[in-house]
Amino acid sequence: MDLRQKYIGEIDSMHLTHDVEEAIRKNYKNLSSDILIAMSYSPVQKLNTLISYGMVVGGVFFSIDVLYETHNNITINDIRKISCDNFLDFINDNQYIKYGL
Repeated sequence: MDLRQKYIGEIDSMHLTHDVEEAIRKNYKNLSSDILIAMSYSPVQKLNTLISYGMVVGGVFFSIDVLYETHNNITINDIRKISCDNFLDFINDNQYIKYGL
């Protein structure tokens, strides 16, 4: 799995899998900077935990899968566009990134 490291403020480092990088580059290039910033707001969780979060960037709803390798290092394993209803489910479960809301 090819990973590229991105440095952000609150978390020491964020890695994106090759598939995530390609999905952002091909499908959401105009939102790429905002998507990366939003991902950096992932809350700290237990080590070796994989959690799905909902987020909204530029009016587009996304689900991302975040792997917490350490408290300050995360890997984004997946990103996919979701419906508003799916995003509301993430809100009801308190599993959403509070960026841009």
